[in-house]
Amino acid sequence: MLLLLIFAMCAVSRADESNRVLLYAVGDVSLGRGIGNSVKKRGPDYPFSAVSATLHEADIVFGNLESILGDKEDKLRFPGKPYNFLAPLDSAAALKRAGFDLLSLANNHALDYGESAIKKTGDALNGADILFLGAGKGLTQAREAVIITIAGVNIAFLGYGMGHSSDIYATAKRGGIAPIRSDYIKKDITALKGKADVVIVSLHWGFEYKDTPEKWQRDLARNIIGWGAGAVIGHHPHVMQGIELYKGRPIAYSLGNFLFDQKDHGTDSSVILALEFTGKAITGISVIPLDRFNTYFPRLAKGKAKKEIVENLKRLSAPLNTEAGAMKRLGLE
Repeated sequence: MLLLLIFAMCAVSRADESNRVLLYAVGDVSLGRGIGNSVKKRGPDYPFSAVSATLHEADIVFGNLESILGDKEDKLRFPGKPYNFLAPLDSAAALKRAGFDLLSLANNHALDYGESAIKKTGDALNGADILFLGAGKGLTQAREAVIITIAGVNIAFLGYGMGHSSDIYATAKRGGIAPIRSDYIKKDITALKGKADVVIVSLHWGFEYKDTPEKWQRDLARNIIGWGAGAVIGHHPHVMQGIELYKGRPIAYSLGNFLFDQKDHGTDSSVILALEFTGKAITGISVIPLDRFNTYFPRLAKGKAKKEIVENLKRLSAPLNTEAGAMKRLGLE
């Protein structure tokens, strides 16, 4: 039996004299496999050394943690699964030092090493003062929101994911991740009315290495905005997909890889999505291009690389946007 991983309506208050809240959202984060081997040689902080100062500019830094945290005692839950990611427990402290405040566990690697490893991951993140969402000892806890309060603004986060097997999804009696189901998402957003000023929905979805979202994703994302979400943030394809502005609210279908041991074309660049809130209103949307060309580790893109990433994001985003001025507001015109 898992211990409670996510606390209902978990609220964190922070001192902030301004009325601006800046959120940075990044893509997929893995500290396992090849990254883990590099950490053994260079230390736990090395993967973030080129971007940590940037992450610390934000009030909230959010990402998708693709590698469960554990140790040699943890055994594979699905031995036939081709890719399984396990990172050391002390990775949690490194993530905190890098600037992370909140991580989603609602992805297809959450149960790579079983429910006991999810518990260890939760304990390690809690010990490092990092909040997490999208997984729990049962379905109710996996669907619970995390609320962070800054400058009097309550920002709620919900996380849902797709898995390789139905066994990865939490049930009333089994730990796992919150599945992507429209009825769950609508109900969970509705339950936050009067409790949250802004709702951010994180979705681990779509097809790997495909740079355009499916129609069902676009339909669901727009419905989520219609139900009251302030933004939708997507992960999983390992490549960037476009950003859509719908009813004035951003839908980032996939932010690409932030930290991952992949170098194939498209997997080696991404963006940080920067959202500025003033009360309930989004008062700023921008992206910070990152590249990992010839390396696994994220760094701020410059020169030709930066231009190429922005142009690629423009190409991917333009067909998604029909609202007047959308591309300009996204900073992509």
